[in-house]
Amino acid sequence: MGLFNSLVSTANTMNAFERSLLTVQNNVANASTPGFARQRQELVAQRFDLDVGIAGGVSTGAVFSYRSEYAERSVRDANQQFGKYDQLATDLSQVEPLFAVGAEAGVPGAINRFFQAASQASVSPNDSASREMLLNRAKDVAANFNQLSTGLQDARTNIGGQIRENIIRVNQIAGQLAQVNSQRESLGTDPGLDATANQLLEELSGLVNYQSVQQDDGSISLYAGGSLLLIGDRSYPLQLDSFAGQQVVRDSLGEDITPRFTGGQLSGLLQSYNQEIPALQTGLDGMATDFADRVNTVLDAGLDQFGTNPVTQLFAYEASGPAGSLQVNPLTAEQLALASAGDPGGNGNAIQLANLTSAKNAQGKTFSQTYGDLTAEVGRKVLTYQGTAEVRGQIYAQAKSIRQDAQGVSLDEEAAQLVQAQRAYQAAAQLFKTLNELTDLTISLGR
Repeated sequence: MGLFNSLVSTANTMNAFERSLLTVQNNVANASTPGFARQRQELVAQRFDLDVGIAGGVSTGAVFSYRSEYAERSVRDANQQFGKYDQLATDLSQVEPLFAVGAEAGVPGAINRFFQAASQASVSPNDSASREMLLNRAKDVAANFNQLSTGLQDARTNIGGQIRENIIRVNQIAGQLAQVNSQRESLGTDPGLDATANQLLEELSGLVNYQSVQQDDGSISLYAGGSLLLIGDRSYPLQLDSFAGQQVVRDSLGEDITPRFTGGQLSGLLQSYNQEIPALQTGLDGMATDFADRVNTVLDAGLDQFGTNPVTQLFAYEASGPAGSLQVNPLTAEQLALASAGDPGGNGNAIQLANLTSAKNAQGKTFSQTYGDLTAEVGRKVLTYQGTAEVRGQIYAQAKSIRQDAQGVSLDEEAAQLVQAQRAYQAAAQLFKTLNELTDLTISLGR
């Protein structure tokens, strides 16, 4: 009876170490699988009492997962903030090159050339070539304002497309996690499903800030922007809407939850689309309006080459989008009012026009200073968001490193576990062989 018990105990021991070897094999095979957390087969010592014929040995307990929910949440939280500021930095970095910095490029260059032409016209106000040059420079100013405004709108349109793609992907992930929840009902705890779920959750954290809740049955519930996104095997898709020129995200019930997004790429995209680029457009529109109105005001008070007051203003624009719609009215060079009232053929108005280059607006800024402030604001925000994204990226990388140490697969560690389990299995196998031989001998002696 003692030999038989020892045989059974040793067989169970071999089975336990075989399961340990299989667990190590699975860890090694999934060392590069996204979202996978290493596992370890628990070994449980059995009761050993020779007086009552209990041979002891070892049996298998549960397969323990090293997944750390704290480490996972740290990674996701860091990814949410990194995703937001990296997206803002990317968006404004695409806009920054639109704002020419040199005095001879873009809008400031066009304005400088316009006032230089006005100065030249003041020298010879009745010279047709000087007048034609001034008219052409005015068209150049309008074209540069149009080009910059179009560039901003194109960037905004591109960001709007990214917002739609982002919403689609968020809803896709919610749907995939719903499938995972459904599979968990039939499969229970499964390392493959667990890896898939956590990989999807990390990807989702880069897109949008959310809260996840682990249910008693192992399924995951999600709340995005405070609204239900997933529960059980059913997802509740986000919806994209436009309102008053803004992109609005609504939950499945139609409630506007846009202000609740504070992390992830979606938050950065919404801020770029709804706030950052409109603010730049507003500044550009204000500058275009100020320039056109002040030039028109000077010319309205003068006389054209025929000695009459101008009927048509030089610049025209639409109030809904001054920079994008700024244009030069169909005037001839002779219709430019370069003479002062009461001084036909003179250059008084041309001089006043040229002096606008150093005139200050209600904020005490020249045109060059106004444009410089706008350009500096873009550059400042780009540097700010890039700096924040770099810091958040480092925090994200550090969080992933900590998670890897806590739950990732170390091939060195698995090799050590493999050797240990292999030797234990070999020892148990040798013991089993010896016990089996003794059992056969005992049986043969009894015959």
